[in-house]
Amino acid sequence: MINKIIKHINKGQKRSVKAKKNILYSFGIKGVSILTALIYVPILLDYLDQERYGIWLTLASIIQWVGYFDLGLGHGLRNRLTESIANGTSLLSRKLISTTYALFILIFGAILILISLIFPFLDWTKILNTDVIAKQELMIIALVVGVNFCFRFVLNIITKVLFAFQRPAIANLFEPLGQVLALIVILILVNVTEKGSLLILSIILSSKSVIVLSIATFFLFKKKYKDYKPSLSFVDFTLVKNILGLGVRFFYGQLGGLFVFSSANFIITQILGPAEVTSYQIAYKYFSIAIMVSAIVMSPIWSAVTDAFTLNDYNWLKKTLKTLIIISVVFAFGIIVMLLISPFAYELWVGDRVVIPWDLSVSLAIFSILTVVLTPFTNFINGLGKLKLGNLIVLPRIILFLIIAIGLTKTSLGSVGIVIALCFTQALGLVLGVIQVNKLLNRKAIGIWNK
Repeated sequence: MINKIIKHINKGQKRSVKAKKNILYSFGIKGVSILTALIYVPILLDYLDQERYGIWLTLASIIQWVGYFDLGLGHGLRNRLTESIANGTSLLSRKLISTTYALFILIFGAILILISLIFPFLDWTKILNTDVIAKQELMIIALVVGVNFCFRFVLNIITKVLFAFQRPAIANLFEPLGQVLALIVILILVNVTEKGSLLILSIILSSKSVIVLSIATFFLFKKKYKDYKPSLSFVDFTLVKNILGLGVRFFYGQLGGLFVFSSANFIITQILGPAEVTSYQIAYKYFSIAIMVSAIVMSPIWSAVTDAFTLNDYNWLKKTLKTLIIISVVFAFGIIVMLLISPFAYELWVGDRVVIPWDLSVSLAIFSILTVVLTPFTNFINGLGKLKLGNLIVLPRIILFLIIAIGLTKTSLGSVGIVIALCFTQALGLVLGVIQVNKLLNRKAIGIWNK
């Protein structure tokens, strides 16, 4: 059986073999990440409480908005670097990497200064709709998290480099390493302190990625990718237009994600209170297991699609898409099973600490199915760089989401209203994504469908 599996993995086109190997490695890596994320929840609920944990989740999602100010440069680098590698232009590759680092340092250096100047004057008790933590402490927590996020986004460039070299398994290794490191520290903290401190927790959780990415960046550029190591002498600002042109198109798409996904916690906090964020996030984390596992399969596809498109390998593109659609349908059935056993899963996971309504689970299951089915088409569109159609619907998606989310959340539906709004936006993206990818692969895309 093992020999048959190995034979199947090594069978096929070189690009496919590389993708299959990375998928296999990523399963083990993501398995650790998922397990660690599940362990976190009951420990943090006991260390803090439902409201303080909800505050942390909301604050983290707000600070994540900082990441969208990279103007899509990370994704722009990923595609341009993949093309450069496919064409064998190593000098250009090093210039692309060096220039992107320079741009990120300039952008996030400026953001870091703004955060340091603005955050102390914001009333975080009103922003987070809470009075259980002093205003001054919340401000310090926000600063700690904001500063660490800025460092993380600069250091995260190394993952884009690894994706471009079609090494997603290594790129996906950093997050679980950070999670395990933080979990060990938190377990020690829980056993030596009596009262939970959100400030200490924020330092641990926001700095874990910075530590791991710093070490990974140093060693990868010192050894495996030393020929691509960023250097001031290789910074070429004439390449900014090349990276930024594609990057800005990714940025517009990211804005949709910013408002549609990251604002969910904030809307729930403002309308229903921070405690409701906890029950919503626990259910979301449960069903996101399927999304995360699906992402393992899809993660090598983006750069592989760019590589295949650069080399005009349409047969591989069509065959791969069919395979991914079948896989996504299998995941959809898996999500239905997850829904049926969810009451038992919640009981085993968090016990009676938090109550998860059945209708919230149902709505999140539907959202998760739409997401896993949409993912193959999103990866193809991103890999092909045909983003204009998606950018045109960013504003309509934001408006649609906000109207539905705010309107329904104020009703008896509560947080279910947020999920219904998410489902509408995902359904719109799915319909357009299916049409566009089919047009592109059949070489019938013209006008907006081919831009």
